[in-house]
Amino acid sequence: MKNIITICLVLLLAGSMTSFAQTSDPFAATLYEPDLVVKYTDDIGLTDAQARDMKVTYEKNISQFNKKKSDWSLAMVEFQEIISQPSVNYETLDKKFSEVLALESEIKKIKLKSLVEIKNLLTVDQQSKLDNIKKQNPEYNKAFELTLGFEEDSKIVIKKHESLSPDTKKEPLFILYGGDEKPTIDKKISSIDDVKPEDIQALSVYKGTAATDRFGEDGKNGVIEIKIKGPALKKYRKN
Repeated sequence: MKNIITICLVLLLAGSMTSFAQTSDPFAATLYEPDLVVKYTDDIGLTDAQARDMKVTYEKNISQFNKKKSDWSLAMVEFQEIISQPSVNYETLDKKFSEVLALESEIKKIKLKSLVEIKNLLTVDQQSKLDNIKKQNPEYNKAFELTLGFEEDSKIVIKKHESLSPDTKKEPLFILYGGDEKPTIDKKISSIDDVKPEDIQALSVYKGTAATDRFGEDGKNGVIEIKIKGPALKKYRKN
């Protein structure tokens, strides 16, 4: 399913992605990725106070980012379900696609806000030093590449200062069941990458208290219950 979703995004978003990439240079030239600041903490003379403020900024924005990323993931699952039907209702698909694009835009704005706040914490001299470092290291000219933002496995650690290492792996809980089974925690799966759209009978999405009421702490990042069609269920059972 991951490959299918990726293909859909490439085909449907190609125009807007290309257009945005062509206008991304001003961001790369004037903003600073967190990993750049972290790596050259000593070189730019980052103070303890700046490190603490950056920690607060990062944790605030990564929390908002993860919430929107979770919403985006759920919306993409629903989008995939709609587009995989033998007969696609375009109005329904268009509405869901608009939701996906809106969430993607919000995610990018969160990253932009984070980068601006990081820049505002740095002195003019520190910014100048980072600019020189970026000139010598082209890989850092990437402050606003077209991605969904923070890398899922990223961790920020400020040398000699407080650790900035919140857990950014906040995927929803996936429950796979079928037939007369009930969706329970012992039927959880690690991902939906190998679930084929044509095998899905129904999807149920729970967020917030609705998710935690059903599965407790395990459902804190949202729950996606995937009911598999009877004949296909045996393909997903180990025994």
